[in-house]
Amino acid sequence: MVPTAQIGSRLLLVDNDDAVRAMMTRALELKGFEVVAAANVTEALTRIATECFDGLIADLHVPNPADGLAVVTAMRHSQPDAVTLLVSGFPDVQRAIAAVFTRCERNHRKTLRDLAAYRTGSRKND
Repeated sequence: MVPTAQIGSRLLLVDNDDAVRAMMTRALELKGFEVVAAANVTEALTRIATECFDGLIADLHVPNPADGLAVVTAMRHSQPDAVTLLVSGFPDVQRAIAAVFTRCERNHRKTLRDLAAYRTGSRKND
């Protein structure tokens, strides 16, 4: 089952790959999410500091000056109620472990499932 957004589900999507960012934005918008896309960490951190979000989907491997974990950390500090999902096309065990310690809800391999479940309050750590 593909998640459908609740009204007001505003997401920050962070991915440096233009094609992936466009595809994920479109897919999420078709499910009713309002998506604000950022192409790099600097842009994402600026948006986190100046805007409110219900959730974050961040690519783990966004190039320097930092990576997706830096974005997740900033979101958890600034907007602790926001759902945070870390995605990657290249799973990395050490970074997945780091994601657990930054309290990221999920470490997904470029998938969008379960996002609506998190927003409806049926979050679960698995």
